Parts: sequence; structure tokens; C-alpha cells
Amino acid sequence: MKALTLAFIAPAILSAGNSWAGPPTLSQAANPNVKLVIAGSAAAEPAFTTTIAVNLCGGASNMLWMTTQSGGPDFNAYSCVPPSGAGGLSSANGANVFTIYYRGEGGSAVAVYPVVNNIAIKRLNLSDASCSASGTSGTCTITGVRSSVALTDGWAGAIVEDKIQAGISDVEPAQFQNNNAPSGYTFLGPAPTRIQLNGVVKYELFQQTYGLFVNATGPLQGLTGLTKSAAANILEGNYVDWSTVPSGTSNAAVSQSSQAILLCNREPGAGSRAAASVFLVGNGSGCPAGSLQIMETSSPADSYSASDALACANANEGAITYATIDQASQVGPGSAYPNLTLMELNGISPSNFSSALGQYDWWLETTLNANLAAYDSNSQALVFFLVNQLQALASAPHRPQINALGNALPNTPQLPTPSHTIGSTTIYQGIYTRDGVSCSVPQETN
Repeated sequence: MKALTLAFIAPAILSAGNSWAGPPTLSQAANPNVKLVIAGSAAAEPAFTTTIAVNLCGGASNMLWMTTQSGGPDFNAYSCVPPSGAGGLSSANGANVFTIYYRGEGGSAVAVYPVVNNIAIKRLNLSDASCSASGTSGTCTITGVRSSVALTDGWAGAIVEDKIQAGISDVEPAQFQNNNAPSGYTFLGPAPTRIQLNGVVKYELFQQTYGLFVNATGPLQGLTGLTKSAAANILEGNYVDWSTVPSGTSNAAVSQSSQAILLCNREPGAGSRAAASVFLVGNGSGCPAGSLQIMETSSPADSYSASDALACANANEGAITYATIDQASQVGPGSAYPNLTLMELNGISPSNFSSALGQYDWWLETTLNANLAAYDSNSQALVFFLVNQLQALASAPHRPQINALGNALPNTPQLPTPSHTIGSTTIYQGIYTRDGVSCSVPQETN
């Protein structure tokens, strides 16, 4: 893990003795004194929203959050005026406006290649005439249909090209090659070499836990779990009917009736697909069985967001997909995806607690990938501040799929594993680490 030069500052200290300004105007947000452009993981995006609001801006009431129209693509901007000395940042003087752009559209696919290639891709344009804001929120209009423009970045409207200063990928950059390369995208520049991907300056931020979601209706009603071996064979295409999938608890199959397996895939380059590939199939960079890969299907077509993949699985009996486990709140009766069930793996229920203990082992480390060529001193200091906040147990994102790193200061390895609760969400400090190499065997930090 790369050492940081900015000391950790606890959230309580950030606001002590300081007065926080209200949210800036839209005009101020569009012309900030300090700017940072981030692109990458949509699963990690809410973590940044919360961290920026609470630990930089002193609360959501002080932050202007700009996004797109209802149903629009995933482009955001967060803006505030931190008081003098906030976060130990020299650029925080009580007057400077900070604006952080976060592009979740494209996910991990846009978090690596634009950083390596130092090229500009599209972000939200707050100066566009379609943008309006009131108080702490506002919207801009971006046009385009994801299925048509995702691979070409053909979005129009409140959009401008800019260089990505920090990319957020669900797994480390080295995994986005071979079968996990975002090969369908046309605007990311040339495919980096293995040496270039390994050479990206990166910081592990936190652990994210993943799971499999199955349409457990019809013949699969009552199905609650799979073995890891069965899951891998399903994703590879070795099983095409649920009546041939072993249950793992007996010689019986998971279904006594024929039911075709339908794989609702994410596109190559998606972080969750890379996570499934690395953990279940093992075809990432340096992983065992490197020739294996997730089966590509033409029907249904690849999905370009977690919500699209879950909708695909929900609409088709026998369907299966993969995502971070925070999506579990959206599945089951009365939810957005009532036909889906989050699967146990090898008899272990997925949760951030079971993954913190190493019992459920499908967790991987989210990384921030630094584009040093696009930094100035203010953006670099802001990146270091965010990394420190996201790593520490007390200020790490309190999301159901997340755990803090056990080997990142100020966290110290200890048993029983420490926990921290904000509101109704508890996160834990992971006992194990992969040290930023997804294919490695987890090592105990204690």
C-alpha cells in the first residue's frame, strides 16, 4: 500500500472551532478555486458522496449536489466552501470554492485507461444553460440512451471533456486486461500494456463485498445458495440448465425441473464483472487458470449498469447476475427486483461482517488510481485527504457492502475486529488483506 504524506485528521477535528458556509451558488460551483475530476465505480460513488458531504463540507446542508435529470446518466458534481484549515488543506481558507466532479457513468471502465493515457473524457458541465439549482441541489440535462452511446461517450447536453485526475476502480488496474479489458469502448485511448497497468500509482481505499443474484422463481423457488464451484461453472457456461447444477449439500441438483440458465452479464471492463472473473472464474492478471473466462452472450445483451443487470435478471426465470451486496436492499418481495434472491456461497451468507471475518471471501479492494500528469498541488492534496478519510474506520463509507482496511493507518490490526456505526449501518475493519492484488490469497493483518 502506498504511503500518504498527509496525516489523517479525524472528522471531529475537521469541524472543531470552524464555521461552515452554506452551499455555494451554481455560478460559484461552475467556477471553483479548487477542482478535482473523478471517474469510475458507480458502486463506490455513494461512498464519495457521503465522505465529501460530511468530512469536507461539514454536512449535506453546506454542499451543492448537482446531478442529471430524473432517469439521466450518472454524472455528478459536489461543491462547497470549507472553512479555513478544514482537513489540513492549505487551499481551504474559508473563501475558496471546491468542486469535485464524479462520473459514475461507465464505472470502472473509465477509471483506468483514461488515467494511463492521460486523455479527456466527458464530465458534467455546470455552465450549461440547462443547469439550475436551488439551495443544496440542482440538475443539468444530458441526452442520450445508454445502450446506444455508452461505448462511444456520445452523451450530449450539459457535458464537457476534461482529464480524469483520479479513477476509482473496483479492483486494481492490472485486472483490466485480457478478458476484463474495456475492449468495446472507443473513447478510452489505446489499451495499456501490462507494465503500464502495473505502474499506475494507486491507493487501496476500502473493501467491497460482492454476491450473486438469482431469479429464484418457478422451478428455482426456495433456492438460497450455490457452491463457489457451481457458480464458476455457470459463469463459464459449463452448466446451461439448472437441473444439472449440483446443490452442494447432496447429489441432487438445485432444480428437479428443467430451467435454462440465463446469464445477465455486465460489459467487459465493468468492475463487478472483473470482480466475478477474478474471484469465481480466475481469469484476471496473474490469477490461476488464466485461460478461463465468463461466457459472453448475445442474448441478453451486456448491461452497462448494475440496475440494468438486476432488471434483466429480475425479468427472466432462471437468470443470474452479480453485483455488490448493497443491492440486496433492492431484492425480494415488495422491492424493486422482487424475483431476485442474494445467494449464499458455500453455505455462508454474504455480509460485510462475514467478509470482515474472512468467512465469506468474495471481497476485493477498491482502488484510487492517480493521474499525476493531471494534478496540481491543490488537487493532489485533496486526493490525499479523501484517501485518508475513506481508509479510516471512523470516516470510511458506511455502506452495507463496505469494510475498512485493516492495514491502513490509523486503523490497527486487532481482535475482535473493530466496528463503527453511523445511523443504522455498521461497518467493520477487515481482518484480512489482499494488499491490492486481487488474485492473492488473503493474509491476516493481526
